[in-house]
Amino acid sequence: MDKHFWNLVWYKTYADIAADGQQTYLGYLWWFIEPVLQVATYYVVFSVLRKGAGEHFLQFLIIGIFSWRWFSSCVMTSARSISRNSGMMKSVSIFSLFFPAYSIAVSTIRSATIFVIVLILLISTGFIPGSAYSMLPVLLIVQILLISGVGLLTASVMPFIPDLAKVMELVMRAGLFISGVFFSVDQIPEPLQAYFLMNPMAFMIQAFREVLMKNTIPDLEHLAIISLCSIAAIIVGYQIIKRNNVVYPKVLA
Repeated sequence: MDKHFWNLVWYKTYADIAADGQQTYLGYLWWFIEPVLQVATYYVVFSVLRKGAGEHFLQFLIIGIFSWRWFSSCVMTSARSISRNSGMMKSVSIFSLFFPAYSIAVSTIRSATIFVIVLILLISTGFIPGSAYSMLPVLLIVQILLISGVGLLTASVMPFIPDLAKVMELVMRAGLFISGVFFSVDQIPEPLQAYFLMNPMAFMIQAFREVLMKNTIPDLEHLAIISLCSIAAIIVGYQIIKRNNVVYPKVLA
């Protein structure tokens, strides 16, 4: 891959982000309105209606929703990106990696913007940054690696297995409720906690909360394992895409 390829990725990323601001009356405000409405809905259901959700549940929920939305939106757009651009692949000679790469970039830039708002909200409600905040860049990098690994791997095989799109929708819908967005690992019976944390997003959500709310450093060994597995997935996904670059337009015809 040469410099021209990555310039094209960033140009397309910029074009998509610019288009977001022009396609609706509220433009970029929808980046914030959608997660705010989602948080408000779940806050009412799990805190107001059920009672006893715990102190600082709103901040707890916001971090969970942010982490999960970033992961799920990136993975789903990336997973479908090659399949949805079969027409362009037939008319233009382009490396198929382009489509998941810019999809991940667009979703990550949106999420980074929201993350700044999350930090401001936490600080304004009494969660003062401490020494553990030095781990934030590490968590963000690991999250990007995880997203890229799952996104590239699913994007590479989805053209051959169209039903995978439906499976991914179900997995993401279930993952919202079983990855600790609405509850902490401490609420799970202790013998099951290790199995729960085998879900990488369950661990990442907990890690963000530990740093942002408790000012504690998460398990570095677990972060390293997630990183290595994600890098392996990126390599496998890249190799599958590279090997089938010419095949995808024929399969999607």
